[in-house]
Amino acid sequence: PQVVNPPSAFIQSCNSSPFHTTIGEGNPQPEQFSPDMRIETHLTNRARRALALYGADESITREKFYEYKYDKVYDSESRVGRWLDEVLTAELPKDSDLADAVELLKGWDLSAEKERTETALAMLAMELAPPKDVPDDEPDAVKRLRGAVKFMMEKHGRLDVPWEEMLRLRRGEVDLGLGGCPDCLRAIDLRLAGDGRFVGINGDCFFQMVEWLPDGAMRSESVHQYGSAASDANSPHYADQAPLFASETMRPTLYYEEDIRANLALEYRPGEFSDPWYDIAKRSK
Repeated sequence: PQVVNPPSAFIQSCNSSPFHTTIGEGNPQPEQFSPDMRIETHLTNRARRALALYGADESITREKFYEYKYDKVYDSESRVGRWLDEVLTAELPKDSDLADAVELLKGWDLSAEKERTETALAMLAMELAPPKDVPDDEPDAVKRLRGAVKFMMEKHGRLDVPWEEMLRLRRGEVDLGLGGCPDCLRAIDLRLAGDGRFVGINGDCFFQMVEWLPDGAMRSESVHQYGSAASDANSPHYADQAPLFASETMRPTLYYEEDIRANLALEYRPGEFSDPWYDIAKRSK
């Protein structure tokens, strides 16, 4: 299936069904393709949010474009949204911690912003295997919440830990709080660390925003979750972009020669010396 120049002038591709690539006319139709092709029909949360935000905004501004990129909300039809609905409508067993968790989740807007205190429970419910020492007839959503509650109380002694304290960007000596979540437009995939917190492992990494200006010039900004020398722990660029990434700030991409020369640390030809460039730069000062 292909989408070429749809009337909306908008397309999104978020690991999801091609039958919902654009808004309005221009999408390929499922009946045009054999079922034997096994074309997926599932919509990821990122696709749902991209369609709802970018797709529905007919006069999108530069500021809104950036804002939507950092969207951290789960759609009500996403896996997380359906889990929350099941928890809030389930008949709960008599358990004070479980009751406190449900009361907390009643105020959750399905957002994974840094300050949200409900997000950790939801992410743990998604990540942890449901406990086995519970009644078989207990709904799976409640089992998962029970496991999340137990984890939070054992590891942190409370349920309402702000999300940025639970989700960390770690690299060398750097340890920074993040907002974001799996399958959000601000995509941060998770792994539980030994201290009971999540560490970002996949999702957003290097990404770039590019603008073509009316005068023909190009302007772009980019960011990497660590830095441009992510495999060299001794380099000043090993983790120097991590604070930008954590604060959801981007840096100018130096594209034109005059901009590059204005920001040079060292000018050299490949193979000119064998030592790392940053050691040469220090000695040349």
